Amino acid sequence: KTSYLKRILILLKNKRNFTKNKGILSPDSALALPVNSNNENRKGVLFVWRRDREKNLPDDALSKILKFLPENTGYQIIDNVLKRKFNLKNNKPAVKKQLEKISEAQIVITDRFHGLLFSIITNTPVIAFASFDTKVVAGIKWFSKLEHVHLVNSTEECCYLTKNYLRGKNVCNNNQHCETLYWRLYKELENAIY
Repeated sequence: KTSYLKRILILLKNKRNFTKNKGILSPDSALALPVNSNNENRKGVLFVWRRDREKNLPDDALSKILKFLPENTGYQIIDNVLKRKFNLKNNKPAVKKQLEKISEAQIVITDRFHGLLFSIITNTPVIAFASFDTKVVAGIKWFSKLEHVHLVNSTEECCYLTKNYLRGKNVCNNNQHCETLYWRLYKELENAIY
């Protein structure tokens, strides 16, 4: 029994849950997903928006941002929670569909951790609001070196950044920071297992 316990490795997203003897810090295993982002044909704004009881933003936050969008700006509102249960047959296509949808957007505005993470994976500019829990605030710290990742505290700040991106602010097309995090995690896992 003891030998198995020594080989258990726990991946933790933030230091609040971290204990040196029982785990390693890692943003998320989703960083290992291979993605071809559609940078040339991006259009509009994609909101990956909470609709459940864990939302942290006031009810009028979304309407304030929508009113600010320039006329004729396309937008879509989705939630990355699927109504059906995942299984081996349907999880890959469902995740791939989410990644494709995010990679088609000019900018993503989200209050969900995986909305943030999938935007980072696809090199899509993202504006994130804090969530009810600590996932977004703790998670975004992993990506502080990426110029196209923003944590905002107000709808006004969000609108200002959105306007810049819709006017054509350059997007960082280099995902090397994510690759570095992935390989660091891979090495730590390899060392823990072998």
